[in-house]
Amino acid sequence: MKTSVYKEKDAFGRNRCFSSIHDCDTIEKNEVRCKAMHLAEMNLQELIRPEGHDCACGRHHGIGLKFLRIGSGAAETLPEGFKALGCKKPFIVCDGDTKKAAWHFVQPVLEKAGIGYVLYTIHRTHPEPDEETVGEITMAFDPACDCILAVGSGVINDCCKVLARAVGKPQLVVGTAPSMDGYTSTGAAMIMGGMKVTYPVAVPTSILADTAVLKDAPMELIRAGYGDIVGKFSALNDWKLSHAVKGEYFCQKVYDLMAEALQKKGYSLNAQVMQREKEPDIVNDFMNGGGTVSMKRFRFDIRA
Repeated sequence: MKTSVYKEKDAFGRNRCFSSIHDCDTIEKNEVRCKAMHLAEMNLQELIRPEGHDCACGRHHGIGLKFLRIGSGAAETLPEGFKALGCKKPFIVCDGDTKKAAWHFVQPVLEKAGIGYVLYTIHRTHPEPDEETVGEITMAFDPACDCILAVGSGVINDCCKVLARAVGKPQLVVGTAPSMDGYTSTGAAMIMGGMKVTYPVAVPTSILADTAVLKDAPMELIRAGYGDIVGKFSALNDWKLSHAVKGEYFCQKVYDLMAEALQKKGYSLNAQVMQREKEPDIVNDFMNGGGTVSMKRFRFDIRA
């Protein structure tokens, strides 16, 4: 039975028809392919389901994320994150700033749950994602630990991704700033030999974004997160352009997923970004609604 049927044009000018039950692409030669619900219509747990999502584009979209919590008090669910991975003793990495920002949230949770851990604080005041930092945490790694827990944002998260790949352990992260879109990325932005490179890594398997921590991040980091959201507007157009000019793979579903998140939150956050003390939930909106910078609208691995 069909209900609420309507039509519109897609990014390629093709007719698309939708209903509340299924959506279909009417393509040349009257070929019709029915698919399941739009990715953009799914809730958080549906998006990160372990089996992933078959897509009419011909590819299977999925992510290795097994546990995700966003909101005030998210750090308190850390024991659940370990349980989801079957891990019992984390190797915890932070720097001086991120330890100050979040350790007083994380430590009591670990102590209450009776979870043993090894804590390592990076020596440099402002570590870079380079060979020195990765070498330092790799040499400090305790092989008795069965997972890596990053307490930080961009640099800490990316360095721990590289470490996790090197030692063959799963990684978790407690975010300390809504400053970038790399929490769920399959690449780590590193510096090797003085050159910026993207290093292929696995997605952290558990991510906890506690807005009680994130809202107190330095304002320049919150602004940087908003900048990443705004950048997705041009990124979507770049993707269409590269498809038209270079024949790059394009998925309308993934495009719609990001576009809808931007339409819902991208514009409104501009006026709200400075109000973190008056409206702490603004930071929650950053993490829930800002394209790939968010967790709810996470980055899919769209490779074949």
